[in-house]
Amino acid sequence: MSRWTSLVAKVDAIEDSFRRVRLAEERATSLTVDHPVAGDLGTVRVGGSGELLDVRLDAAKIRYTTAEALGQQLLRAITDAEDLVRDTRRELRYR
Repeated sequence: MSRWTSLVAKVDAIEDSFRRVRLAEERATSLTVDHPVAGDLGTVRVGGSGELLDVRLDAAKIRYTTAEALGQQLLRAITDAEDLVRDTRRELRYR
């Protein structure tokens, strides 16, 4: 194999790798994760870039919790959803 042919093969491999990474990133950023809030109080939705998209709470159930407890439960649900998105993105990247 000549140097030129070897160089072209390496460039092709790099371009192919770049295309796969870009496709995985596109898939990852388009995903959404819905995660439950503890106590069956509702759900949070986080986008593929880690942004909080939505919070839905069950009004009938949150009236039996304190503001402090609800804040902690929401924070835990959002953090868990962000972690799940991050793990899913990592998984998609290495497929």
